[in-house]
Amino acid sequence: MDRPQGPGSRPITHSGARSFGKDESRGAGLCKKYPQAYAKSIHIENIVLSRAENFIHQEVTILDADAVNAGQQSVAGLAVTVEFFDDMHQVVLRETRGVLGTPPVVLTPGQKRSFSISFDRVPASWNLQQPSVRLTYLQLATVK
Repeated sequence: MDRPQGPGSRPITHSGARSFGKDESRGAGLCKKYPQAYAKSIHIENIVLSRAENFIHQEVTILDADAVNAGQQSVAGLAVTVEFFDDMHQVVLRETRGVLGTPPVVLTPGQKRSFSISFDRVPASWNLQQPSVRLTYLQLATVK
């Protein structure tokens, strides 16, 4: 696939749903204060990549997706790690970002929230495939 050229936002044509199973949810940054099994209740869906030109005329890659709380507890904090790979499947960029806003807004049971992550410098060696998106931090809201 060719890299998009020029200003404006254009889709890169990758989309899909992503949920986190038992093995994938064991990232090093996962909060140990919540039941490990709750990670299965968090889904990252509707992943779409696009390219756009920012205000200083640099091309940025944008990942848009939805975070879905399919469980029965409210989530106070949620972060994902996004990894871009090259043709040899080596990581060329890894970034971890919070997806519930700053400050984080609680994601209640059954709620879906859209989020967007911009990447200013994706290396030219990126293989143009959908990056890996995995849950690396989860904090449940305290019950009052």
